[in-house]
Amino acid sequence: MSDLKVFEESVTGQKNIVRDYRDVIASGGDFKKITGTAALINSIRNLLLTPLGSYPFDPEYGSLLYKKIFEPADEQTRSEVEYEVKDRILQFHNKVRILSVQIDYFTNQKGFTVSLRIQKGEEEVSTKLDFDEAIVPGLE
Repeated sequence: MSDLKVFEESVTGQKNIVRDYRDVIASGGDFKKITGTAALINSIRNLLLTPLGSYPFDPEYGSLLYKKIFEPADEQTRSEVEYEVKDRILQFHNKVRILSVQIDYFTNQKGFTVSLRIQKGEEEVSTKLDFDEAIVPGLE
């Protein structure tokens, strides 16, 4: 039996359940535990909002979306953002089916919102992510 299966069966008591923790303090005083599609959405958010190469132990983790914030708000940039979103999600979450990706620019054109619909198994989930100058490294 592999080490992962031993861990899943003996330590967690459950197999094939995705778990994560949010940076929100639950009523018990600990980080909020999330499972299922909420954990998947949290993982995708972290992936897309992390600048590529900034995670020290996995230089392939993250995305280049932060570089697109100050690009012209045109169709070429929209296509590049859509490609980056799809490529990164499929690289790290290959069991997810992307149903739609929509990019809407802010009125001041200094950022954009990515609206994402995904499917994992029988469940469909939607989320929105804002990308603006607040996520660009070095712009404090």
